Amino acid sequence: MADGCSELLKCPHPIGSRIWVKETFGVIDMTGPPVFYRADNPKDYPDDGVWKPSIFMPRKFSRITLEVTGVRVERLNAISPADAIAEGIEVTEITDVYSLSGGKTGEKRTHYKFYGKELERLNQQTSNPVWSYETLWESINGKGSWSLNPWVWAYTFRRIKP
Repeated sequence: MADGCSELLKCPHPIGSRIWVKETFGVIDMTGPPVFYRADNPKDYPDDGVWKPSIFMPRKFSRITLEVTGVRVERLNAISPADAIAEGIEVTEITDVYSLSGGKTGEKRTHYKFYGKELERLNQQTSNPVWSYETLWESINGKGSWSLNPWVWAYTFRRIKP
């Protein structure tokens, strides 16, 4: 099961699969571009309800296609710091590291956002990307969902359509 797939464990997207990416999009009228994407420059477009959530995006509007190059199955809590960062957690600050004598060491420490309404209000952050990802996971999947430690699919892919 080196590729994360087997007869017993049906892989939703085996190696070689092509996946289309959904984005928040909008359609104003036929005088301009038929579709526009919030990720491009949202300030160029009105913010009065023209945006449609990505889950409703038709495949014909997708401008990004990915090809699966690797698949593995792992427990959620086994996520590495590098994988947590690759999931898109936000950097909130980069600070200098100081020695015990008070001088800068030349090192930098990256701080990541804590997610969740009560934590965002406090503007908390951490230098541990896995803790940041844990709070993001629970803000999406509900309180206590991290401790359930479900099996998850971890994909690597390459972009094949710009």
